[in-house]
Amino acid sequence: MIGNADSVPGFRERLATLIGGVDPFAWAKRVGIPSSTFDRIWNLGTTPKAPHLIRIAEACGVSVDWLLTGRAAAAPPSDDLVTIPWLGPPGAGAPVARLALHRDWLRRVGCADAAAVAMAVAGGDGMAPTICEGDLLLVDRGAAEFRDDGLYLLALEGSFCVRRVQFLTSGALAVSADNPAYARETLAAEEAAALACLGRVRWSGRTR
Repeated sequence: MIGNADSVPGFRERLATLIGGVDPFAWAKRVGIPSSTFDRIWNLGTTPKAPHLIRIAEACGVSVDWLLTGRAAAAPPSDDLVTIPWLGPPGAGAPVARLALHRDWLRRVGCADAAAVAMAVAGGDGMAPTICEGDLLLVDRGAAEFRDDGLYLLALEGSFCVRRVQFLTSGALAVSADNPAYARETLAAEEAAALACLGRVRWSGRTR
């Protein structure tokens, strides 16, 4: 492991962008990086050796060169890239920039149909600290019905909100926010069906 003095400038920031809003140590476990190793990467700013760099690059669909330098590698064939539309406006409106994401990465985060994916911007503080206002959201519009426990993007009164949905043994749905200031709601199946669900949130990324 490279010491702090030899750490690569910007590496941790690029890693944080890839991890997004999920728990970083849970992410590292899924990727196959031991917690002690990841603690040095995440908290001490050290740069991982080649085997772990390769694991991160393969898990996130980026190049090792980009991880280390921030420079884009040669673009993959255009068929492998998907231009992602924006859902808007969530208040201030969607960013002007357009994103192109790799199909393999979309599949890895759970988006089975790349054509059904959209980006949105989180509003409000209901899901803080998991998702904060202004964070980017990758929304799987092919999962616009409540079928599994997870985070979903809902349309409410002209704006967006993310809520955590959990199926209860009674058949009802628990709809909650991670911010404890917001009360949990329990909805019967017919009440849940009346919600305007825009899709399942597969990934979130901090923008500041």
